[in-house]
Amino acid sequence: MIRTYLTPIMVALGTFIVLAFLGTVPWAIYQYRKHGYLNFWRNFMIFSFIFYGLTAFFLVSLPFPETRHNAPLLQGTGVQLNPLHFLQTFQQVPGFDWRASNTYPLLIKSFTFLEVFFNVLLLVPLGVYIRYFVKKISRWYWALLGGFGTSLFFEVSQITAFFGYFDHPYRYFDTVDLVMNTTGTLLGFFVAPLFLFFIPNREELQVHDEKYRPNQLASYGAQLIDVWLSLSVASFLAHLPFHTGLVAIDRLLWGFLLVVIMPLFFKGRTLGGLVVRIRLQPVDQAKTFISPLFLRYLLIFLPGAFVEFTQLINTKQTMNKSLVVIQVTLSIVVFLMYAMITIDILRKWLKKYPEPYFNQYPKVEAVRYAKKKKSKN
Repeated sequence: MIRTYLTPIMVALGTFIVLAFLGTVPWAIYQYRKHGYLNFWRNFMIFSFIFYGLTAFFLVSLPFPETRHNAPLLQGTGVQLNPLHFLQTFQQVPGFDWRASNTYPLLIKSFTFLEVFFNVLLLVPLGVYIRYFVKKISRWYWALLGGFGTSLFFEVSQITAFFGYFDHPYRYFDTVDLVMNTTGTLLGFFVAPLFLFFIPNREELQVHDEKYRPNQLASYGAQLIDVWLSLSVASFLAHLPFHTGLVAIDRLLWGFLLVVIMPLFFKGRTLGGLVVRIRLQPVDQAKTFISPLFLRYLLIFLPGAFVEFTQLINTKQTMNKSLVVIQVTLSIVVFLMYAMITIDILRKWLKKYPEPYFNQYPKVEAVRYAKKKKSKN
């Protein structure tokens, strides 16, 4: 029985990992454009809800028939319309008697009872999520409608043979499931405070959002995405047909265009900055902007150029001891350089520094800007 529930959960986990992998970057960009930063609790609620939804769907849908041309159900029409039918099935549990309390453990241990119990439990988390979004207990009817609608979707998918994909329904449409699923959603809605007490409510999240309003310093993560996008685009452009023949040189040229020339002509906006809505400006407004931008460019692109140079040296096969020492030394330097960069970025991120090293040392600020609203004539 455990395997019956474990398999759908593992399938849901695998599906979730694939979706998360494909959607993480677009989702992060959307969050940075809208809020200016990635909030842990906001993302926890959304990603956990997606995982829960996948798990619930697969629990009621799997296992699928081995072929699309499946055989009809053995008994009846595939529809059970008595919402109290579970009471009759309880009476059929061997050894159980409503009037004898000592037989109730037999009922609780039976598959018949556990099936009903898990149908209640299935949508309890849905009630918790609904309570988080609607907040007020007086809006319990949202849990009623949400639970009933979700359960009805599950049942319809079964009676329609997974919306016509299979030749015949492979599970019954059971009104007992509708009642139990809806009951579970309502139960989750009313007990939600027991699970949500440690999670900031939506109003508290909005207060935190105020720290990243337009004209304020961009979040650390947004600054990293800005540079990551510039590096990625420069690397992509360096492999296009029109190039100098050396990828490293082309990457440096495109990088110079993207992180030095472009901000000078587009009011501090880089290509990555246009995506996450941040612009660059010098800390000292009285000084020229090109020197900080050029130093920033060197900090971003020179490590990659040094790696290209090291790889070029290491491609030479030689028995010359001096060259071998140089190759090993350069490899160690590359490793240490990227280790220091990684440690510095993570350390400052965890300690909530305002900017990464590539903006800190050139004295460049990355600030958020708002989308211009179209004027109404």
